[in-house]
Amino acid sequence: MHKDFFVHIIRHKPQLFQSMLAFNGQDELRSTKTPVGLLRIQGLDAETLWANGRARRRLVDYVNSDGPSHFWDFAEESRRLALLPPELLDRAVLQFGVALHADELSHLIAREDVLTARGEIGPELFAYALQRGRFQAGSLAGLFGDSHGGLAARIRRHGRQALSLCSSVWPRELLDICATRFAELAPAFSAVGAPDNMDTDLDETLPAEARRAVWFGFKKILLKEVAPQWAPCFD
Repeated sequence: MHKDFFVHIIRHKPQLFQSMLAFNGQDELRSTKTPVGLLRIQGLDAETLWANGRARRRLVDYVNSDGPSHFWDFAEESRRLALLPPELLDRAVLQFGVALHADELSHLIAREDVLTARGEIGPELFAYALQRGRFQAGSLAGLFGDSHGGLAARIRRHGRQALSLCSSVWPRELLDICATRFAELAPAFSAVGAPDNMDTDLDETLPAEARRAVWFGFKKILLKEVAPQWAPCFD
């Protein structure tokens, strides 16, 4: 990480800096919202404890000491996916998978097939596939050669493989944090899994080139379709 990174983002990207603080738990004491992780602890009156300043400080110390390690090096842009709320990253993964298979979705003719697809990915994403989604993934679909399983299963699998490819060069420390932070996507955060899931018939330079292409495609869909409010956190 360049020594001027923090100076730059504090001056020019305050939203990114705030997101990094939140990721590392540095703004929890100022938050009035009870952390979801505490609400999930059975038998704990989390809301009452969080309303008490002294108890809140102790709970934050507990969460920070027993939770995953902190991480601050977000100079490499793709690592900033880790800063997203889990529900937004989940949606981005699904929407990217839909974009990859938008052409196939647009060619469904049988009423039963259309209704099944709409039911599995939702009417909003089905409409997206038939409209903008058909033009947003470009040739990226050709990188995902695994054709096993039904269409909805492939949409989800290839979306997660894309995330795995984007994160395949992240530090192990960040991958471990993300596996805890994004429980539903934990298998995607493997530094060794993504290239093996790609089309191995392509040439040996595929992983690095594919990662760049998939990252730019994923970022485009994230910031244009899923979470445009997060654009200030990316380059």
